[in-house]
Amino acid sequence: MEVGVDSAAAAEQPQLQPKRKRVAPAILAAARAHRPVSCGDFSPPPRRPHARRADRRSRCITLNHGPATTVADVGLQVWRGACLLCDWLLAQPPAGPACLGRTLVLELSGGVGLGGVAAAAVAGSVAVTDAHAAALALVEANIAANAGLAAELRAWRRRRQWWECGLRRGTEAQGLGGE
Repeated sequence: MEVGVDSAAAAEQPQLQPKRKRVAPAILAAARAHRPVSCGDFSPPPRRPHARRADRRSRCITLNHGPATTVADVGLQVWRGACLLCDWLLAQPPAGPACLGRTLVLELSGGVGLGGVAAAAVAGSVAVTDAHAAALALVEANIAANAGLAAELRAWRRRRQWWECGLRRGTEAQGLGGE
């Protein structure tokens, strides 16, 4: 038995395109121009023109990452969402609405840990998890490189596949279990 495609019949059939949500023109234009998009409450406030140079320098993050990776190593690169979260966290005033003083921030599948490092500057403590051993090595290096960002960087990392934590609906944070 021979299987093939009748090219004449295939050309007559209408090609079905998957249904996709429309993307707002402003988002498309910003993506083409490589500009950040305003995300409502998550967009950083305007920068203070009178901020001292030393203050700006102290809020810079040094980051080790892999710029080009395979799909299996996608956690070794920086994602745009992590950059947006980082900008938003570091732009918050110390006693502002995003004050996370005594809060435990849990970053699931943290990759290189950019979100966790930024959160450590404003939160009580931070836990960064990932299943990829190389990503955890980068998290450890990035935590060490940014220890001066917060008075005491209380971030820790743990190898964890978050889908295997046994979380059930209504489970409290204390019930995470683990290593």
